[in-house]
Amino acid sequence: MLRPSAHISPHNGLINSRLLAHLPLIVPGKVWPFDDTIKREARNDLHETRVILRFDVSRPGTSEDEHRLISEIFDAIDSHTATDPEWEI
Repeated sequence: MLRPSAHISPHNGLINSRLLAHLPLIVPGKVWPFDDTIKREARNDLHETRVILRFDVSRPGTSEDEHRLISEIFDAIDSHTATDPEWEI
């Protein structure tokens, strides 16, 4: 959820082991899958709150063992970087 006039500063993920997807729920647009390591930002210049569903997508060809290891990596990252986001949602 991104309120009117809100801005999410440029950011990117740490590893490209997954794709992220944004599915617009309350905003014009289509599903947008992208590599998490690409720097991006978001801005809502509308007068309405924007709502998207954000979810992870496995890269094609990822094995079950790789899925498990990727999950462990993200759990470890989250346990060391758990902070509130800088943006208002």
